Amino acid sequence: YWGDDGDFEYTGDAGVITITGYNGSGGAIVIPDTVIGFPVVSIGSNAFREITTITGVTIPEGVIDIGASAFRDCTGLTSASLPDSLEEIGGSAFANTGLTSVTIPEAVTLISGSLFSGCTALTSVTLSDNATEIGASAFSGCESLASITIPEKVTKINNGAFKDCIALTSVNIPELVDSLHYGSFSGCTALTSITVDAANAAYTSVDGVVYNDDVTSLVVCPAGKSGILTIPSTVVSVGRDSCKGSALSGVTFPSTLTTISRSAFTLSAITSVNIPASVATIQAQAFRGCPNLTSITVDPSNTAYTSADGALYNIDGTTLIQYPTGLAGVATVPTGVTTIPAHAFSEAPALTSVVFSDTVSSINTNCAFDTPTMTSFVVDSANPDFSSLDGVIYNDNQTTLVLAPKGISGEFIIPDGVEILAGGSFVSCELLTGVTMPDSLTTLAAAGFSGVFTNATGLTSITIPDSVTAIGTAAFFGATGLTDIHIGSGVTTLGTGIIWETTSLVSITVDPTNTIYSSIDGVMYDKLGTTLMFFPLGRAGSFTVPDGVVTIGASALRAAHFITEVTLPASVTTLSNYALSPMDSLATVNMAEGLETIGRGALRGNISLTTVTIPESVTNIEKQAFQNSWRMSSIYFLGNAPDVANADAFSGLAPDFHICYPDDAFGFTRPWYGYRAYPLSICDDPNGDLDGDTIENYLDNCVNTPNLDQADADSDYIGDSCDNCPDIAGSNQNDVDDDGDGDICDAGTVYGFVTGDIVAGVKIELFQVSCGSSVLVETYISDAEGYYAFADRADTYYHIDPRRWTYEFTPEFSAVDAFYYPDNRRFDFISTYVGF
Repeated sequence: YWGDDGDFEYTGDAGVITITGYNGSGGAIVIPDTVIGFPVVSIGSNAFREITTITGVTIPEGVIDIGASAFRDCTGLTSASLPDSLEEIGGSAFANTGLTSVTIPEAVTLISGSLFSGCTALTSVTLSDNATEIGASAFSGCESLASITIPEKVTKINNGAFKDCIALTSVNIPELVDSLHYGSFSGCTALTSITVDAANAAYTSVDGVVYNDDVTSLVVCPAGKSGILTIPSTVVSVGRDSCKGSALSGVTFPSTLTTISRSAFTLSAITSVNIPASVATIQAQAFRGCPNLTSITVDPSNTAYTSADGALYNIDGTTLIQYPTGLAGVATVPTGVTTIPAHAFSEAPALTSVVFSDTVSSINTNCAFDTPTMTSFVVDSANPDFSSLDGVIYNDNQTTLVLAPKGISGEFIIPDGVEILAGGSFVSCELLTGVTMPDSLTTLAAAGFSGVFTNATGLTSITIPDSVTAIGTAAFFGATGLTDIHIGSGVTTLGTGIIWETTSLVSITVDPTNTIYSSIDGVMYDKLGTTLMFFPLGRAGSFTVPDGVVTIGASALRAAHFITEVTLPASVTTLSNYALSPMDSLATVNMAEGLETIGRGALRGNISLTTVTIPESVTNIEKQAFQNSWRMSSIYFLGNAPDVANADAFSGLAPDFHICYPDDAFGFTRPWYGYRAYPLSICDDPNGDLDGDTIENYLDNCVNTPNLDQADADSDYIGDSCDNCPDIAGSNQNDVDDDGDGDICDAGTVYGFVTGDIVAGVKIELFQVSCGSSVLVETYISDAEGYYAFADRADTYYHIDPRRWTYEFTPEFSAVDAFYYPDNRRFDFISTYVGF
């Protein structure tokens, strides 16, 4: 069933109803307990999402589940009455609402991920006594939540469950919790104490800090805990992120300690650290970005680490592990140090310069991340690997620009002679407004997914000189102020994501003499204009792809959030992976006949797209193609069923999502891949009654033939009154000889079943049909590559590829219908050239 009942939209199956949408004026709404005489048992995913006029909701008894994101972003929603019958609430169901209090019914056992995330007004929560798990980010950002009682049956508290609950002052961990993520309470700046039930077998608490059961590992220190933390003498390890962002001013480590884990004290308020002799492992970023940290000292008898002038080094002094980031002014790296790792100086609030000694041979480009006060790097003139000029680091002969300080500002002229800009060399230089590149430059390199100008938000325009041949991955990623890019004639290589998140970019131009790439109206293509490669993300309105383009490249329009309509010409055959994904404003995609493949995630996450029409020419739809386009309620197919890689191609769509196909199309079933599917005659007039038998079209299994009894002997959703093969299930109603008997049960038709794995060892059984009865003709097993070759005449070979469930044969002039059933692995065909 589907339709409207007053202000509410619904769908239904087997006598039960799901509420899928709302068309009313808002206010305090009451969801009905019955619709068209059937009980309401479910609220569909996204059913009320972003309806800001709703101020309250009462959900009736009988409802057992609320779908994911059902009331997400209903910012006006301040109250919700949930029924005792409720058993399940989907993830993010009430995220970013205005709820002030909520009581979770007793039957709910899982507090789903992000369930109340961003509910900044939420002050009171009563959880179900039967709850066993609190999902990731379930209450993250609930800034007004001052207290929470965790039920006694809870066994698991996931990452970020209460993250940034800045009013939370204390928490008690009950007896059965055996999985507590270190990030469960991160950012809870008022949380001064976490206590653990004395009977808990996995954890214990000492002075408000959580340790494992035998107090050998520190698990969580509450972020609001201040003063000096004295860690018990039994502790051997401080866990990952355990004291991250805490208000601690100091810490006293025991002589038993061996390990300080990754990010253990990152961004904490500690002022000094004394590392005991026992510590053998200090993982990356353990003391990163502590704004008050002025000294790290190491016991002289420690065999793994040493310290000098308040900085932490490895034992032989060759690696500067952490500079005390609370110090101001100039940091000097002493002679003997060879390696500067990532984040050695990061997030230092008052550092202005770093002086590198003559022995430094390795500098990570993220060594001073997020240091806007740092305006100068200086390299000792005797250093054989690096040099400096005007505060910027280069290689020894200044052919590679290695790293600019984050505080560099205004226009920067790269010196003549520089050939390479290293990956990350200007990353996050937010005060940089312009760059002039010399004709000597050949390469904009990348380091992983860190491009040269990644997150350089102050840049407005870039001109790549003709001398440049390669632009690396993510070169301008996140450069949100960039409006135009010009690419010179010499560029032959481009990395992925070079303009991702450049939200102000309106033009990409390419020198006309470039032999590999071209531009048309500010959009970038390959030289022949057959592949659309990069689209300027600041463009708004509609976009028509030029005729002649064959492929929309991978992520070509990724995050073009201001485009509302895209029109494809008949020349386009392929939408590559994530080609139009995500695009928040995209409401219309006009696909032309000629399109063959819709790639993985090609239209994924397009939240304004409500419907799309698929041309007859489309034969292949890959995984996640339309996934999470949550407003999409329908897809119209104009031809036979394409090959669909996975049912997740349509997952996360509107709760009333359905598929429409031509009445004479082949390959569709009801349901199709688990989703509602109807012939066009039903989709176009679902509540009509074409045959006048008082049964609405969408409920009628013979929409053009009166049949009150709705008999369907073969259970193929085609009623006996209009089924030309009433005893053999199959949605194919083809009848090539027009004798009233469908091909699937007519003499001369061969059909088959496919069983087994995807490629090797797939069995095909071919049957000869004669009016309802069939005889097994042959059985074939695929070879290692998944193909078959068999013949009943020397000049005719049959090939069945189970990976597509299609049937092909040679010679080409032979007539054949090629069909496939992805759901039940059944196919049929009829040949006028030869028979079995």
